[in-house]
Amino acid sequence: MNEKRKILVIDDENLIRLIVRRTLEQHGYDVVLAANGSEGLMIANTSSPDAILLDVNLPDLDGFQVCTELRSTRTTSRIPVIMMTAADEPEDRAHGFNNGADDYITKPFECDELLARIKAQLRK
Repeated sequence: MNEKRKILVIDDENLIRLIVRRTLEQHGYDVVLAANGSEGLMIANTSSPDAILLDVNLPDLDGFQVCTELRSTRTTSRIPVIMMTAADEPEDRAHGFNNGADDYITKPFECDELLARIKAQLRK
């Protein structure tokens, strides 16, 4: 029996969390939700997700800070991180990659693209 892959979604927008959760669950993923960076870091360290979807704009720690912390912690340093943001400037994407992101998707996004990006990261 194949074990479901677990995806941690860190986003302060409730509607985004719910849409992403529904989409991922319909495609066979287990989903864990966090509404801010601190909660996301705690869950990442305790639940061992297979991938993390991380919003850039969070109310406490921003997504760049969260990503840097994930990369500096032994238990989370190898988890693929896909950053999500409405900012679509090249320097924003570069900043995300420079802080340890594995991929970057711009909001609003198509669910098919999000699923494809997750699958690509999980293949690595």
